[in-house]
Amino acid sequence: MNPTVADTCSSDGTGLGAFVSNISGLVPSTLYSVRAFATNGIGTGYGPQISFTTAADDGDGVALAVEDAGPNGGDGNNDGTADSLQSNVSSLPDATGSGYLTLEVGGGCATAQAVAAVAIGSMPTADPFGYLYPYGLLELTLPCETADITVYYHIPGATSQVSSV
Repeated sequence: MNPTVADTCSSDGTGLGAFVSNISGLVPSTLYSVRAFATNGIGTGYGPQISFTTAADDGDGVALAVEDAGPNGGDGNNDGTADSLQSNVSSLPDATGSGYLTLEVGGGCATAQAVAAVAIGSMPTADPFGYLYPYGLLELTLPCETADITVYYHIPGATSQVSSV
């Protein structure tokens, strides 16, 4: 690949020293190649090529394309930022496939991992209180001891509901 200044590039400083280039707008599950360059009166010199593949999800276990297909144009908690760009927000179809659930984690916990919607019938024991879960349950792992959790229910034909713990 060996990218050159003829490809998409950025100018991140002048003179001597180290420079940082922040790259935005990357597509999930895509291979990219980058390399640094410096230009002076003699010509352009290049650093070694570095290649990387962007992640398929933002750390929560839900594919970015699934989150982007969620409610409010992929912004299930309606905070103005796509859920696929936030590791503490996950949007995914409910266990019945009839709507979407959005999980938001806060209170000092920066992310949820292995987020999945599960049907109540797949649980090892019945609910001891006899509660019904018509859209299933959310299963997740938290890498912290305490968290504020909010779940948004986006069910077609119903008013959106919010549940917090």
